[in-house]
Amino acid sequence: MTSLALPGAPVYESGMYEVVYDKWTHPSGKEVKIPDYFIPRDPKIKYAMENFDVEARKELDKVITKMGWEGKSPPKRVIAISAIACLPRLLGRDDLSPKYYKVLEDVLQGKLKGGKEIAYPLDIQGIDKELRAKQENFSDVVIDTRV
Repeated sequence: MTSLALPGAPVYESGMYEVVYDKWTHPSGKEVKIPDYFIPRDPKIKYAMENFDVEARKELDKVITKMGWEGKSPPKRVIAISAIACLPRLLGRDDLSPKYYKVLEDVLQGKLKGGKEIAYPLDIQGIDKELRAKQENFSDVVIDTRV
Protein backbone atom coordinates (compact mmCIF):
# COMPACT_ATOMS: atom_id res chain seq x y z
CA MET A 1 0.00 0.00 0.00
CA THR A 2 1.47 3.32 -1.00
CA SER A 3 0.56 6.96 -1.39
CA LEU A 4 1.28 7.52 -5.04
CA ALA A 5 3.48 10.46 -5.97
CA LEU A 6 1.68 11.99 -8.91
CA PRO A 7 3.49 14.91 -10.55
CA GLY A 8 1.25 17.96 -10.70
CA ALA A 9 -0.56 17.14 -7.47
CA PRO A 10 -0.24 19.91 -4.85
CA VAL A 11 1.17 17.56 -2.23
CA TYR A 12 3.81 16.34 -4.69
CA GLU A 13 5.00 19.83 -5.47
CA SER A 14 4.81 21.09 -1.87
CA GLY A 15 8.06 19.46 -0.79
CA MET A 16 6.48 18.48 2.54
CA TYR A 17 7.03 14.76 2.10
CA GLU A 18 9.94 12.61 1.10
CA VAL A 19 9.36 11.02 -2.30
CA VAL A 20 10.67 7.59 -3.22
CA TYR A 21 11.70 7.26 -6.84
CA ASP A 22 11.82 4.23 -9.09
CA LYS A 23 14.25 3.94 -11.97
CA TRP A 24 13.45 2.92 -15.51
CA THR A 25 15.99 2.31 -18.22
CA HIS A 26 15.03 3.33 -21.72
CA PRO A 27 16.06 0.89 -24.47
CA SER A 28 18.56 3.54 -25.56
CA GLY A 29 20.30 3.09 -22.20
CA LYS A 30 19.18 6.38 -20.66
CA GLU A 31 18.01 5.99 -17.06
CA VAL A 32 14.92 7.91 -15.94
CA LYS A 33 13.83 8.60 -12.35
CA ILE A 34 10.08 8.17 -11.88
CA PRO A 35 8.32 9.38 -8.71
CA ASP A 36 6.76 6.35 -7.05
CA TYR A 37 5.31 7.13 -3.62
CA PHE A 38 5.40 9.41 -0.57
CA ILE A 39 6.74 8.40 2.82
CA PRO A 40 4.21 9.44 5.49
CA ARG A 41 5.43 11.42 8.48
CA ASP A 42 3.13 9.68 10.96
CA PRO A 43 5.06 6.65 12.27
CA LYS A 44 1.93 4.47 12.55
CA ILE A 45 0.88 5.19 8.99
CA LYS A 46 4.44 4.68 7.78
CA TYR A 47 4.60 1.31 9.56
CA ALA A 48 1.23 0.26 8.10
CA MET A 49 2.32 1.23 4.58
CA GLU A 50 5.62 -0.58 4.82
CA ASN A 51 4.03 -3.79 6.10
CA PHE A 52 0.63 -3.78 4.41
CA ASP A 53 1.43 -5.94 1.37
CA VAL A 54 3.01 -8.73 3.43
CA GLU A 55 0.27 -8.71 6.07
CA ALA A 56 -2.52 -8.55 3.49
CA ARG A 57 -1.02 -11.60 1.77
CA LYS A 58 -0.89 -13.46 5.09
CA GLU A 59 -4.58 -12.73 5.69
CA LEU A 60 -5.49 -13.85 2.18
CA ASP A 61 -3.44 -17.04 2.59
CA LYS A 62 -5.39 -17.85 5.77
CA VAL A 63 -8.67 -17.45 3.88
CA ILE A 64 -7.42 -19.53 0.94
CA THR A 65 -6.42 -22.34 3.29
CA LYS A 66 -9.66 -22.12 5.30
CA MET A 67 -11.81 -22.25 2.15
CA GLY A 68 -9.73 -24.89 0.36
CA TRP A 69 -8.96 -22.54 -2.53
CA GLU A 70 -5.32 -23.57 -2.99
CA GLY A 71 -4.37 -23.14 -6.64
CA LYS A 72 -7.49 -21.07 -7.36
CA SER A 73 -8.13 -17.35 -7.56
CA PRO A 74 -10.33 -16.07 -4.73
CA PRO A 75 -13.13 -13.62 -5.56
CA LYS A 76 -12.03 -9.97 -5.79
CA ARG A 77 -14.30 -9.05 -2.89
CA VAL A 78 -12.60 -11.60 -0.63
CA ILE A 79 -9.15 -10.37 -1.65
CA ALA A 80 -10.10 -6.76 -0.86
CA ILE A 81 -11.81 -7.45 2.46
CA SER A 82 -9.07 -9.77 3.71
CA ALA A 83 -6.52 -7.07 2.89
CA ILE A 84 -8.48 -4.35 4.66
CA ALA A 85 -8.96 -6.62 7.69
CA CYS A 86 -5.25 -6.39 8.53
CA LEU A 87 -5.20 -2.58 8.67
CA PRO A 88 -6.58 -2.04 12.19
CA ARG A 89 -3.88 -4.31 13.59
CA LEU A 90 -1.15 -2.49 11.63
CA LEU A 91 -2.44 0.84 12.89
CA GLY A 92 -2.61 -0.32 16.51
CA ARG A 93 -6.43 -0.33 16.52
CA ASP A 94 -7.16 -3.94 17.39
CA ASP A 95 -10.54 -2.79 18.74
CA LEU A 96 -11.71 -2.32 15.13
CA SER A 97 -10.59 -5.72 13.85
CA PRO A 98 -13.75 -7.68 14.81
CA LYS A 99 -15.86 -5.50 12.48
CA TYR A 100 -13.73 -6.35 9.46
CA TYR A 101 -13.43 -10.03 10.29
CA LYS A 102 -17.21 -10.21 10.71
CA VAL A 103 -17.74 -8.76 7.23
CA LEU A 104 -15.14 -11.15 5.82
CA GLU A 105 -16.82 -14.11 7.52
CA ASP A 106 -20.24 -13.03 6.21
CA VAL A 107 -18.87 -12.81 2.67
CA LEU A 108 -17.24 -16.23 2.97
CA GLN A 109 -20.54 -17.71 4.18
CA GLY A 110 -22.38 -16.19 1.23
CA LYS A 111 -24.42 -13.79 3.33
CA LEU A 112 -23.27 -10.69 1.42
CA LYS A 113 -23.51 -11.50 -2.25
CA GLY A 114 -24.24 -7.95 -3.34
CA GLY A 115 -27.03 -7.08 -5.66
CA LYS A 116 -30.58 -6.21 -4.73
CA GLU A 117 -30.70 -7.38 -1.12
CA ILE A 118 -28.00 -4.96 0.07
CA ALA A 119 -28.13 -2.19 -2.53
CA TYR A 120 -30.06 0.98 -1.92
CA PRO A 121 -33.30 1.29 -3.91
CA LEU A 122 -33.04 3.75 -6.76
CA ASP A 123 -35.72 6.01 -5.28
CA ILE A 124 -33.60 6.51 -2.14
CA GLN A 125 -30.64 7.55 -4.27
CA GLY A 126 -32.80 9.87 -6.36
CA ILE A 127 -31.59 8.19 -9.52
CA ASP A 128 -34.99 6.97 -10.65
CA LYS A 129 -36.46 10.50 -10.63
CA GLU A 130 -33.53 11.79 -12.64
CA LEU A 131 -33.85 8.93 -15.15
CA ARG A 132 -37.60 9.45 -15.55
CA ALA A 133 -37.03 13.16 -16.22
CA LYS A 134 -34.47 12.33 -18.90
CA GLN A 135 -36.74 9.71 -20.50
CA GLU A 136 -39.53 12.29 -20.88
CA ASN A 137 -37.16 14.44 -22.94
CA PHE A 138 -36.27 11.64 -25.36
CA SER A 139 -37.81 11.69 -28.79
CA ASP A 140 -38.34 9.01 -31.40
CA VAL A 141 -36.02 10.80 -33.82
CA VAL A 142 -32.72 9.07 -34.49
CA ILE A 143 -29.88 11.36 -35.47
CA ASP A 144 -27.00 9.79 -37.38
CA THR A 145 -23.84 11.64 -36.38
CA ARG A 146 -21.44 9.63 -38.52
CA VAL A 147 -19.35 11.66 -40.93
